[in-house]
Amino acid sequence: MLVADVRRAGRYYPLGRDVMNMEPCLGAMRSVIIKAQHNCRSDNVNYARMKHVPIKHEYCVVFEKAA
Repeated sequence: MLVADVRRAGRYYPLGRDVMNMEPCLGAMRSVIIKAQHNCRSDNVNYARMKHVPIKHEYCVVFEKAA
């Protein structure tokens, strides 16, 4: 499952963490791959006045279904 954290109206939402905590529902978590984001629409935004560091990664979380 490919998932990224998001920031909306200055608030940070850790969707990657939330998906990883769903392990009992989705099966056994086998791996987490952190992938750098390139060529995103937000790359063109000026963050000079922003207090927070831009989000530049997403997660590929690998689950194994229970038999």
